[in-house]
Amino acid sequence: METVFKDNELEYIDYRKTRIKDVMDPVNGEMTYEYDFGDGWEHTLVLEKVLDPDPDAKYPVCLAAERNCPPEDCGGAYGFMEMLDILNNPNHKKYVRPDD
Repeated sequence: METVFKDNELEYIDYRKTRIKDVMDPVNGEMTYEYDFGDGWEHTLVLEKVLDPDPDAKYPVCLAAERNCPPEDCGGAYGFMEMLDILNNPNHKKYVRPDD
């Protein structure tokens, strides 16, 4: 199984050796993954079913997602939503036309 490292009160798992079966229920398992502790990016991962491996596939495979990844250091989820609002509103005071 995984190797756990302790630093003060936090525990870190060596994810390179961790398998999904070790941390999630194989049927409809769900977990929260925090990507950036500073900005608090949380992702919900849902394991819907386990398939036999395809020898020609490269893993892991993401079958569905919403939006593309945000740029680094954009201010967390709220900063990202504000950025999307600005980009979708040419009348916003912070809007910059792409050709400027």
